[in-house]
Amino acid sequence: MHLVELSIKNFRGIKSFHHIFGEKQLICLVGQGDSGKTTILEAISLALSPTWNIPFCDNDFYMKNVEEPIEIEVSVKIPEIFVLESKFGLYMRFWDAENSTISDVPIEGGNKIITIKLEVKENLEPKWYVYNNCQEENYKEISNSDRAKFNCFMISDYTDKHFAWSQGSPLNSLISKKELNSTKNNAVEPLRNALNTINSSDFETFNKTFSENVKTPLVDIDGVKTLMDSKEIYYNQNKLSLHDKNGIPFRSKGKGTRRLLSAILQFTNKEDGSITLIDELEQGLEPYRVKTFVRELKNELSNKHQIFITTHSANVITEVNANNIIVIRNNNGLLEAIDVSTDLQRIIRAFPDALFSKKLIVCEGSTEYGICNQLDEILFQQNNNPMFLYGCMPINSNGGSKIFNDCTELNKLKYNLLAFCDTDVSADNEKKERLKNLGVKICDCEIGNCIEKQLFKDLPYDAVINLIEYVIEKIFGKSESSFIGTMKRTYSNINFDDWRTTDTDDIRNAFAEIANNNSWYKSETGGRKLGEVISTQINNIDSESHLKKQLEILINWIKRG
Repeated sequence: MHLVELSIKNFRGIKSFHHIFGEKQLICLVGQGDSGKTTILEAISLALSPTWNIPFCDNDFYMKNVEEPIEIEVSVKIPEIFVLESKFGLYMRFWDAENSTISDVPIEGGNKIITIKLEVKENLEPKWYVYNNCQEENYKEISNSDRAKFNCFMISDYTDKHFAWSQGSPLNSLISKKELNSTKNNAVEPLRNALNTINSSDFETFNKTFSENVKTPLVDIDGVKTLMDSKEIYYNQNKLSLHDKNGIPFRSKGKGTRRLLSAILQFTNKEDGSITLIDELEQGLEPYRVKTFVRELKNELSNKHQIFITTHSANVITEVNANNIIVIRNNNGLLEAIDVSTDLQRIIRAFPDALFSKKLIVCEGSTEYGICNQLDEILFQQNNNPMFLYGCMPINSNGGSKIFNDCTELNKLKYNLLAFCDTDVSADNEKKERLKNLGVKICDCEIGNCIEKQLFKDLPYDAVINLIEYVIEKIFGKSESSFIGTMKRTYSNINFDDWRTTDTDDIRNAFAEIANNNSWYKSETGGRKLGEVISTQINNIDSESHLKKQLEILINWIKRG
């Protein structure tokens, strides 16, 4: 079974969505929370549901607008039985995999498909039908039993019935009727014996209580005795369920274990393949089980089944291939699906968390990354609005010129990007211009400055003292004399004896230069210290300074993009 194309209109949080999945076997939908990923899976599940009737309400319509019908269309490769004219042979359409197009008329080498449309109007009654625009009567209703042949199922939290041998369960489908009857016969006799054993027990207390208190001439109650009613002990497949080796029923296991076993049972039961939907695959699973399950889906199960998953886990992202991933963006109900190409495998592995945001601050190195993380905390403390509420997050390019390649590749996924970098390498300036032409915002230092030089130049001197005291504590073991000795040996022409009270350009430049050369702040921890000092002094920084202007660019971009 294979779904090649999906369209959704006016369904829950989706005003409009269309995407061609083509020949993809494993599809991993990622994006911000509430971007519509789960709704896409639910739409597929409803369109191919084996249930004959499904209750809908006004909340299922986009913005509760019942005047616009819900329309969900799925184009699916068909079982051979559907080719018959008595079924849907006259409504067949054709999928051209090479050109990713669908035709209502036969095409050479085209795969036979049908398009199923689920429509719900304001009367809330769902209608399922297939259509071909070339037919005079261009649609034909499709029954729930025919929809069941597409073997579409969604893994949910309601899995208890999957672990019992009851009629209709995945377990029940694995065993023949003959074997079931044999099992039933084998179970009935022990139950009868158990009933006889129970009824041979002494229930004298019950019998005596009855005979002493109940007197009537209307009913013959002489010799009445208490026995276990055979109706209460009977063979029922619903009561036979899977238990682990310690006798613990699987229905009592954790969510992750139950969902995993439910998925495995469903896969095992669908010999002809299935369309499988797993929302938030990582729920209840440890990272190692998440990774192992994804490998199974990618390497084994997707060869036979088409599998759709959603995730908010970096562990899932790093296991799937880049071309399995589709990024979902929601712009006021208008959903866009962006296929990730194979050539972006490196960027996906490097920044898996980035896929769950829509705006990215691409930091040149750990210093800038630490500054951003600290500013994020300050934003939260000031107004309870951390970056993620603005759909924004920082990522670390880990130094050098890698930031320019990272921005170029992330731009292919249509991210809103800001590059946070310094300007001490002149060859990088041309690369920045190329990024600007791609629409990337730039937040950087003055020409020739690294981040340390810019900060030591523009921060109030109280902030400079704070930063040096941090170095004395962390690098020099709280020994100020060791720090002064190092400065004097390195810059013999500068007097550092009164550095706390003497603010000169020479002292500031010396502090900045030695800090940069010795990587005093080139770590996330060091960057956080810079961010802490910046945030506490931000109102005291000269409004005409380069630092203040770039900080305003950064903060305004976080809030407004």
